[in-house]
Amino acid sequence: MKSLIALFSLFSSLAAAETTYWIDEVGQRQLTIVENEFRRADLSFRWTYEPGMMPGWAGYGQRSGNTILFAITPVDEAQDREPFFFAKKSDSRIEITFRSEKPDQPDPGIRGIFQQLTPDKRLQLAKKEFEAAETRLALALQVTTRDGRHDDKVIVSDWRMKWPTLRQRWLSLSYKPPGIKPEDDADFWIRLAQATAIGIGFNSQRVDPKNKGEWPGDYDDGFGGRITIRPRKEGGLRINLNCTRGLDGNELNGTDVAGNIPGSAVKKKGELLLAEAVLDITGGPEGAPPKQIRVKLQRRGGALWVETTYLHPTNRRGWLDGIYRWFPEPEPGQ
Repeated sequence: MKSLIALFSLFSSLAAAETTYWIDEVGQRQLTIVENEFRRADLSFRWTYEPGMMPGWAGYGQRSGNTILFAITPVDEAQDREPFFFAKKSDSRIEITFRSEKPDQPDPGIRGIFQQLTPDKRLQLAKKEFEAAETRLALALQVTTRDGRHDDKVIVSDWRMKWPTLRQRWLSLSYKPPGIKPEDDADFWIRLAQATAIGIGFNSQRVDPKNKGEWPGDYDDGFGGRITIRPRKEGGLRINLNCTRGLDGNELNGTDVAGNIPGSAVKKKGELLLAEAVLDITGGPEGAPPKQIRVKLQRRGGALWVETTYLHPTNRRGWLDGIYRWFPEPEPGQ
């Protein structure tokens, strides 16, 4: 009975939560405040001077009248929450100040005056942000095609073709429809812009000149997927694949895979390197039989192409498929 009462209280507080949005257009900062019926307030700040920027500083506190006393949301128990801030509301604006003026207080850049942001204006800004991100992605791909080395150019055409599916996968993890058409929800466009910004980052990088098109190295797909490949005796490979997908790192969509690929399963066709093996998915319940996944690898240019098939579909977790950019192995001691 107590657990039912606690659960009912939780749902009641969520139902009573109120979300308001604020903007500092000069500083290109946006503020979201979520308050519940118990006067708890969660504040998150996002900078928008680049389209698709991820959430930045987050804090929480308590409201008293028109003032919220708050401090940073700690990432671990040892983190100090100082300094504390006031969010003072008057008319249709909020002013963020230090609670007390002390020398050498760390300022995360959240102080200042924010004006209330209407839903229509927020939706308009979110659409413009996505359009700006799309323009920058197209430019990044164009620059790579025009100015990149052969290692870079090999990646572009196939990545462009895979991009709609990759973006949709990311969106399915980071965006939960609130009961209205996604096109009418500002958060939908912000998530699209954020996914596009990650794509811009991936395609704005250049393959390390040390690349010789060989297997050993570290690989990254830009969306939380990482792979390491190390050589073994007789031409075999030791491979580790892992991913943590979703906005802010959704560990529920994570997968860890590790194993060895024998030399007999490693092939070469001109510049194209091929390998295939069935590997174990690690991290399951203790004593449970291992779950397995078939991994097919293609190494060419400055990237690694990965295709996977879960041999136990009911245990499907994160996705590992995609294009991973090559990086050299860390030097000893790094």
